[in-house]
Amino acid sequence: MVTMRGWLAAITVVGLGVGAAAPCAAGDELDFDLLGEAPAPAPAVDEAAVAARRLLLEVHQGLGLGLLAATTGLCVVGQLNYQDLHHGGQTGRYEPAHAYLAYGTLGLFAVTGLAALVAPVPFAREGQGVDRTLWHKIALGASGAAMLAAGGLGLYSASRVGRLDQRRYTEIHLGVSYAALAAMLGGVAVLIF
Repeated sequence: MVTMRGWLAAITVVGLGVGAAAPCAAGDELDFDLLGEAPAPAPAVDEAAVAARRLLLEVHQGLGLGLLAATTGLCVVGQLNYQDLHHGGQTGRYEPAHAYLAYGTLGLFAVTGLAALVAPVPFAREGQGVDRTLWHKIALGASGAAMLAAGGLGLYSASRVGRLDQRRYTEIHLGVSYAALAAMLGGVAVLIF
């Protein structure tokens, strides 16, 4: 009759290609460590700061989606205003809506960015490198710069009414506004996709 010890000896002989296994010293059978030393405990995290960060970033996200809608609306009304002033009857019916949307969108951009900037960082972020958040910050920084440039160009082109070069400045203003919208769409897309 073959016992379990006999099977183990046969497996050892066949599997290792050697004779009988050397007996283990007493207490050495399970004296090994597969995982290495235990990692140091994680540093304590301020739960109140984590909750505040979560709240502010959720507010930032909601305001950001509203900002995207407002910027899209601003570009649409701006295009309609351009068409009316330079290719239509010059009725001026889109000017008030365009002005209100422009100032409101710039204000909303400032509040949205501020919500993200004041969010506390309760944990250390080491060596993140280039990630989606960095691309989001770069794209929205470019969008903010383009929005400020478009605002300045809009005010300047409005001061040029009746002059021959007004249309040229208005077209530059329109192009920079579309660039601001494109950068904003890129900044949102990098987080979604």
